[in-house]
Amino acid sequence: MKNVLLISEEKLKYFSELDPNLDYEELILPWIKVSQDTNLQEVIGTRFLKGLYNGVKTNSLSQTYKDLINNFIADLLIHYTIYNALPTISMRIKQAGVIRNNTETGTGIDNSDVRMLRQQHKELGQFYTTRLVEELCDNPTKYPLYVNPGTEGMKPNKSKNSYKNGFAFPKRGYYNSDNAPSSNS
Repeated sequence: MKNVLLISEEKLKYFSELDPNLDYEELILPWIKVSQDTNLQEVIGTRFLKGLYNGVKTNSLSQTYKDLINNFIADLLIHYTIYNALPTISMRIKQAGVIRNNTETGTGIDNSDVRMLRQQHKELGQFYTTRLVEELCDNPTKYPLYVNPGTEGMKPNKSKNSYKNGFAFPKRGYYNSDNAPSSNS
C-alpha cells in the first residue's frame, strides 16, 4: 500500500502557503508519504495505518474513518508534510551533485527563515497530533484498531502530551513569596 495517500493535492495547497504552481509530484508527494509513515504512524500505529490505507484503496472506509481523516489526520499531514519538505524543497540531487534552484520571481530566504517556518509547521503538526490522540482516546469504541493494535509493527503512541512548545520550566516551580529567600539571610 505504498502509494496510498490520505490527503489530496488540492487540500494540501488550499490549506497551506504552498504555491499552486509547485511541482507537486516531484517536490511534495514524497513528503506526504514520509509524513504518513513517520509522524502519523507513530501516533496511530502500523495496524491502524494499514487499515486506513486498505479502506482508501478499496473505497470501503466507513463514515467514521472518513471523518477522522478529514477532520483530524489531514490537518496533521498538511503541517508535517511542509515541515518535512522545507529543508530540501529548493534543492535537487542531480548527476553533478546537489544543486539549489534559483527563484524566478522572488528573493530566496536564509536558513534562519526556513528554521522559523519549519518550527511553525512543527508546532502546528504537534497541536493537530494532540487533537487526533484526544479524539482516539476519548472515543475508543469508534477506533478498535487504535485500542487493540495487535503485535505487528509500531504500537500507537497514546500520549496526549504530543504538543511541545519549546518552553522550559524550572524544576522548583515559580518564584513566589513562600519560597523567596528571607531578608535575614
